[in-house]
Order: sequence, then structure tokens, then C-alpha cells
Amino acid sequence: MLSGKNLFINATGSEIRIALTESNKLKTIIVEQDSHFGLVGNIYKGKVSRVLPGIQAAFVDIGLARSAFLYIDDMLATIPNTPIDPAQKAAHAAENILHDGQDVLIQVNKDPLGTKGARLTMHLTLAGRYLVFLPGRPGANLSKKITDEAEKTRLLNLGQSLTPPQHGVIMRTAAEGINDQLIREDLASLIKKWEQIAGLILTTPAPNIIHQEIDVCLKTVRDLYNTEIGKIIVDEPQIFQNLKDFLARSIPDAAHKLELFAEPELLFDKYELEAQVSRALRRKVWLPSGGYLIIEATEALTTFDVNTGRYTGESAARTTILNTNLEAAAEIATQLELRNIGGIVVIDFIDMNYEEDQNRVSELLLDGLKGDRAKTNVLGFSELGLVQLTRKRSTDSLGRIVTESCPTCKGMGRIANSTTEMNHLVRDIVRLHLKSKTSKVTVKARSDIYNRLMGDGQFHLEELQEKYGIEVDLKPSGTQLYTANDGPYEIITN
Repeated sequence: MLSGKNLFINATGSEIRIALTESNKLKTIIVEQDSHFGLVGNIYKGKVSRVLPGIQAAFVDIGLARSAFLYIDDMLATIPNTPIDPAQKAAHAAENILHDGQDVLIQVNKDPLGTKGARLTMHLTLAGRYLVFLPGRPGANLSKKITDEAEKTRLLNLGQSLTPPQHGVIMRTAAEGINDQLIREDLASLIKKWEQIAGLILTTPAPNIIHQEIDVCLKTVRDLYNTEIGKIIVDEPQIFQNLKDFLARSIPDAAHKLELFAEPELLFDKYELEAQVSRALRRKVWLPSGGYLIIEATEALTTFDVNTGRYTGESAARTTILNTNLEAAAEIATQLELRNIGGIVVIDFIDMNYEEDQNRVSELLLDGLKGDRAKTNVLGFSELGLVQLTRKRSTDSLGRIVTESCPTCKGMGRIANSTTEMNHLVRDIVRLHLKSKTSKVTVKARSDIYNRLMGDGQFHLEELQEKYGIEVDLKPSGTQLYTANDGPYEIITN
């Protein structure tokens, strides 16, 4: 096992999984499937399909199945990280800014979530390793996480001196302590990228994509990497090469930390991550002393219910309740980031009769959220004893990405989707081969999984043959839908 913080990237043709660990414990898991590609950061030339004066917003066609959504706040010019001036909003109206059929240059700042289309902004940004470039919005700003006064002065002066007068920058946290030359190169690269985008605006018809954000592997390494990362381990040669080139250009000090995993064992099995990923999808989460959390998610909000469970304590009830709630607060902070839970969150701690106990729980929750990259706002205990918070989200939660509504119970529950089950099956075949050295198996698969493997997922069968020498005789099981008694597939050794 590895000490410290490390990044692991596991890739197949239909799924990429990126895990950040600390002391071998899973802290963040990012999953992108072929049916669920992220759009955040993409720039489109869209066409306004309908302005909605009643809610001060507009539907915009950007070439996707569902129209995207543009709110008034994302139409008005703003200073970065500064709330909209109510007077400015009152003086403008969506119908005065946009009209039906109009072409607009916009960027996705939230992926489609549930039944909602992507959320858009007219405030374009281009993210680099050390700074964010703001086309058409002059000025230099800093990440709020940079607190050293001398460093703040240096970076602000550098940003102001380097940036063209008509544009602006935000210095990212990663810029702290970085020499001027690397920051200059990062900005020069972003300005060149913007010039290419600007050249496409007039000649590209709407709706159409103008700029696509870098792929999830490069983007995640760019955003998550810091000097505390010990290793970046990748199990797919092409992604390894792409990352090698990217690090050489953007983060040269990290290039020696990149490794290609070429062992026959599965990467997530080798580093005991597979079981941790599975636990991140469970409804019940056990606490160290025997209490547990129940996590329930709807499209609008997520609830955490805290229970004492098997923990009865050895002293007064007050101590038992306080200890359970303290463990729950620490674990909830972990689960919010791990599962990428966003939107409104309501926590039902066990009732506490003392204000000082509530304060200790609140302080521990706030402390646990300090390292979360997503912006959170904790409202504290309500009169009903509930804690409410909001967590910014731009992509779907882990559970929404890898599961789908259960067809048997008509959406009352969720089951693993066909992409997830297909990848589980492939990994199970490899594990069986490594354990028993079998070279031929018969697989009976549920209809949706069988159809995937006979269609766009056929490369999985080819890879099993080429990489491991496993011949798969695939047959339909006759099962059409998920049932409690029948699993999604059965593997039979020949």
C-alpha cells in the first residue's frame, strides 16, 4: 500500500474512474461513463429557443437532446466572485437582453442534472493550471484560499501586468509559490486558446460547439494535483501518454510521479479501492462506535439521518448522543465530497438538549468541510434540531452517474445501469481468470447487458481475448428486467 495522497486512474472504453486517496482511504471518486460525459467548461454557439420573462431566464439550443437553461444572473456582466447588484438586476430584464432565435456565445457551468438540462453562463472562462482567464472582463483577482499577504500582492501585481487590458484573470490556489515564468506560460497558452475560439465565433453556425474542455483525466489532474500527491498511477497506455505530455507542459515537477500500471491484477483491486467504491453507493454507512447514517437522495435534496445503532455507550445518555453525533459530523463531511452530493442537504442529528453540544457538532462539521473544493454554506441547527446546508454542484452525484431508476419498482429505487454492470462483469471475468487460470467461460447475461456487449461494448470481449487470452461464450439469460432473485449475469467456467 501507499502512504500519503495518491491518484489512481482506471479506464476502459466505456468508463473512466479516478480515485484520490489519503493514507489508502478513498477521499474522492470521479466516474465518467460513455453515456454520461461531462459538459462543464464547454463553449457553444447556441440559439435562443424561448425567452421566459416570468422567471427571467431563457431556453437555449446548444445541439443536445434537451435545451439548456440560462438565468438572468448568468446574462448580466459581473465582477468575478461578486454577487449581482440587485439594482442592476432590477434595471434589466431577460427579454431586453435576449430574443427568440438570437445566436449567443455561452458556456456550460452545470451538467444536466436529473430531468434538468445543462445550466449556462455568458461569462466565459478558460481554466489553466495556475490561473483562470476571463475574456472581456478586465481586472485581476485571487483565490480566497491564498492568505499570505506578500504572495497576494505578488500575484495581483503579476496578473495585472501580464493580462491584456480588455481581459482579466483569477489566480488559482495552485499559483501560490509558483515562479513568474510558469504563470506567464500558462496565461500565454490560454490567450492563444481564446484567439482560436474568437476566430470560430463568426464562421460557426448555431447550435454548435466552439470549444471542448480537456478530457476528464487531464482536467482532474490539473485541478486536484498538489505537492502532497505522491503518485499518479494509470492503467491505460494512451491515457498515460496523454498525461505524460500534459505534465511535461503544465506541471513539470509532477512528471516523475506518473506511473503506468501494467500488472495482470486489476488496479482498483491491487490498492483495495473497489470495495471502498462499492461502500460509497450504499444507503447505510456505519460509524466507528456502532452508530450509523442513513442517506436518502431525491432530485431536490439529500438527507442524512443519524442513529445510535449498536452504540449504547458506557456512561450518561448525553455523552452517548454527543459522541455519536460527533462521529456522524466527521463522516458526513467525508461522504458529501466522496459521493459528490450537491444542492440542499438536511442532517437529522440525534436530539441534543445542550447548546454547547450542538456547537461542538457544528464546529466539527465545519472543520471537516474546510478541505472540500466545492463551496458549502452551513446554516446551523434549526428550531427543529435539523442542520441545513447547501453544497455547490456542477455535475451529477456518484450515485446518479452509475445507477438508474429500477424498472421493477417503477422508479421507487435505483439499480446499477447497464454500463456499470457491464464493467462489473468484465472485472469479474478477469478476477476469475487470475484466480483459476481459466481461458474459456460461458456468460449468461441479462438482455440489456447482452445487447451492450454484442453492440458498442464488443471491444470488451476483444480486449479479454487479446490481453488475457480469455474466450467468452456470451448468451442471453432470458431475463429482461432486474429482479430480486436473478442477478444481472452468471459466469460459468468451461
